[in-house]
Amino acid sequence: MSRFIIIVFSLFISSGVYAQNYKVKISELEKTFRKSIEQDSKRSIRTLSNPWVINNTDSLFFKSDIVKLINPKTQFQFDFCKKINWSFYKKDKFYQVESQDCQEPTTAKVADENS
Repeated sequence: MSRFIIIVFSLFISSGVYAQNYKVKISELEKTFRKSIEQDSKRSIRTLSNPWVINNTDSLFFKSDIVKLINPKTQFQFDFCKKINWSFYKKDKFYQVESQDCQEPTTAKVADENS
């Protein structure tokens, strides 16, 4: 019986290790971004409808190797107040907004293509 418990326990631990090694393919990422873009016509994309939010507490966005992108359609309240937003304005271009809503007044800074 103890041998069975050891085998089950080792399988449980090893499955958790492999779960963290999934690499997202670029095609999957592009497909997800494309799905998030709401476009009424071929000439315009509604920028307020497609931002992606990234936690920037302690400058995580700039320091971390891995960032977690959150689509506000699935989660609209956040437990962090410093964030980076990506919003697409063309199929292959986006603008980046660095914002904080921890202190009044709320501030935001938009990065252009040259910065």
